[in-house]
Amino acid sequence: MFKKLLVTTIALLLSGCAGMMEYEKRSEGLSAYPTVQYEQFMGNEIVKSYETSRVTKPYDKLKMKACLYEVVKNDVMLDYEYGRYNQKRATGVSGGGRIIDKVKSDSAFFQGNFEQLVYIETPLGSSNDNRHVLYNGLMFKDGENKTTFIFSGLRLHSGLSEHPLWSRKMNVPEKAIEGLNGLADDIADCLNDK
Repeated sequence: MFKKLLVTTIALLLSGCAGMMEYEKRSEGLSAYPTVQYEQFMGNEIVKSYETSRVTKPYDKLKMKACLYEVVKNDVMLDYEYGRYNQKRATGVSGGGRIIDKVKSDSAFFQGNFEQLVYIETPLGSSNDNRHVLYNGLMFKDGENKTTFIFSGLRLHSGLSEHPLWSRKMNVPEKAIEGLNGLADDIADCLNDK
């Protein structure tokens, strides 16, 4: 009886490890975005950058600045920790910096963040994760009627921690890329609005 219980326990542990390894692999959802670039960080693969382009009407430096200030958010986010008796207290602040770092006549460097509610599923269960996606952006005119956006420095902030955008399935990185696509759409819509 003990031998049977031991074999069953080992089998369950091994299947749990195998299931967990599945969630550590690169998310299949990222394959829909061929311009995503990856790199290694502390032995793990992260999303290094994402590039996308939009059709835009001709615009000038003032219009570009106005649209960035209108669309891009760089909200202040609090860092929390749990203390004695499991009480939550703020320990620091992230975000809330400049939106635009540098603007030239045909390009701009900017930074911001946006909030997402993401459904995460693992072998141990599922949960909702409320997080902020932080990024550094570069936009530039790429011809007469095209603007290219490059998002880099991608990070996730979830109140208790901040870390790079891991490419693994468990972190649902494609949702962050979807959010960056929405941001590029909104900026392009603003640039096209006369």
